[in-house]
Amino acid sequence: MITLHNFFEEDIAIIIDALSFTREQILGYYKAISSQVDERVNQPIWDEYSEVVKPIYDKIQFFQEHMGRSFVNVSENYYTSLMEIVASSLVVYRKYLNEIRERTGVTRYSDLGKKVDKILALDGPKKANKELFQKFSLTEKGQSKALANRKNEFFISYQTADKRTAYEIKRLLVKNSELDEKDVFVAHRNIPLSKEWREDILHHLETCTHLIAVCSNNYKCSAWGNQEVGYVMARKDVRIIPLFMEGTEKNNYGFMESFQSLPYSINEANIEQAVKDLLKKVGISARLKSE
Repeated sequence: MITLHNFFEEDIAIIIDALSFTREQILGYYKAISSQVDERVNQPIWDEYSEVVKPIYDKIQFFQEHMGRSFVNVSENYYTSLMEIVASSLVVYRKYLNEIRERTGVTRYSDLGKKVDKILALDGPKKANKELFQKFSLTEKGQSKALANRKNEFFISYQTADKRTAYEIKRLLVKNSELDEKDVFVAHRNIPLSKEWREDILHHLETCTHLIAVCSNNYKCSAWGNQEVGYVMARKDVRIIPLFMEGTEKNNYGFMESFQSLPYSINEANIEQAVKDLLKKVGISARLKSE
């Protein structure tokens, strides 16, 4: 057994940030690959992604559970794996901090970078292999380019009572754009009964490029809807578009109020025009009419 120590709460908070950031970089890497492969044969890509990020999730959980403890006993093998993943993630995170400091000139990024360097200088990270995630370390410019080339995928978040509205939005998205049925995810229509629905929802929350929230009076009380929005907010590469239904008040929806929405409420009469305006707002081409 090895006793893990010398990590203070501030250090652990930085480590968790670095682990989470690296996970996002890895996700962007596999999304870029997946966008170049037919969807029918891209499952091996996502299987590999799951294998790569599973240890990162494990280490995030480890630090969250042990934050505030001065000493933690772990096996030698676990300690080696922990230090490698921490050190490799910190290197990816440090590179990003350097880039945004140079681009913005904000000196506080230098201060944060020095804190990262201090952790990397501790005995465990200092001796660990730091190259586990180097191929996933995309620059901001490279990440943006990869995301720009990614195929659009919409996730419609809604409360069960509004499932007809959710499916109508899906139908209109496909009707009025070059999106296909498979490019718009609505849980009650898309998930086969034989599949584990939570796993499928999480998969689409990982891969979507846009989330449409059907903000009805039902939705503001939906635990699932709020969690779905919170999940994609943490990703930072998803565009969230709230559609406020007629009779709702924006200030009842927390963070949703801050996202850019259409300048009018949605009802049965204007829902198709609303979808057309939404597509135009996000820059997706309208479907060409057949001759």
